[in-house]
Parts: sequence; C-alpha cells; structure tokens
Amino acid sequence: MEDPQENGMEDGRTAANRPNCEECGKNPWKYKCPGCGLRSCGLPCVKAHKERTQCTGKRNRAEFVPISQFDDNWLVSDYNFLEEALRMTEAAKRSRAPLGDIRRFPSRPRKAFQNQARNRNTKLLFLPKGMSKNETNRSYYNKWSAKMHLLDS
Repeated sequence: MEDPQENGMEDGRTAANRPNCEECGKNPWKYKCPGCGLRSCGLPCVKAHKERTQCTGKRNRAEFVPISQFDDNWLVSDYNFLEEALRMTEAAKRSRAPLGDIRRFPSRPRKAFQNQARNRNTKLLFLPKGMSKNETNRSYYNKWSAKMHLLDS
C-alpha cells in the first residue's frame, strides 16, 4: 500500500472524502504547500496560488517547533539545515581571498593613492579583493590629479 505521506495525503483519507482544493474549490486536495499550508489539487492550482500570494513554496526552516510536535523528521530536518550551513561557510572560506591581503600588499598605484589621501588628512580604505564594489572601483591618482568614482551603496 502506498504511504499517505509520500503523495501529500498525510491524514490517510481517500480523495473522495477529502475537502476540496482551497485554490479552485472544485477537486479534492492532494498536495499541501510547505510554505503556507494551502491545500491544492494539482499543478495549475499550485502555480496560481504561488502567483496570487507570492508564496515561495518553501517552508521556514528556522521556525519554532513546540517540543510536543518535535519528532525524528524534525530532527533530521534540523540536522540537514545545520550541515548545509556548515557546507556554505566552508565554501565561502575557500572562495574568498583573505581580508588582510589588500591592506598588507596594496598595488603601487593604490599605495600612491592612499599616500596622497593621507597627505590631505583623508583616510582612504579599499574593500577586500573579490568584493564586487572593489572590482568596479576605478578611482586612481596620478601626479596631476586624483579621480574618484563614488559608488551608490
């Protein structure tokens, strides 16, 4: 026999004695939205629901669950959430340049620009390598002028 939770019928009732779809109201509901709990009968209703309510269809993985409702499924879900967070932080550490690199070894033009700013009582800071605003920064200094491109934040 098919597991009722696999096809979205968690209460074990058959489709014939089940309440109707909350989107169209015509057919018995088969699926429950993980994000908001709305019950729908099929893909057209799911799409209409997402468009109408701007629902993402994803449940809030950090929501509070009372201990009375906490079971093995919630435990596995929480464990997977923490594992995913760990994977993302490790990937971020590998992909970014160390933050101190630009400050310890700035390029010659940047060092000159920083020195000229310091001579004018201006503290000039550069973003670390890899950040998009650092990559798009076109500020420079030459012996005759300084040109700064200020970006909107």
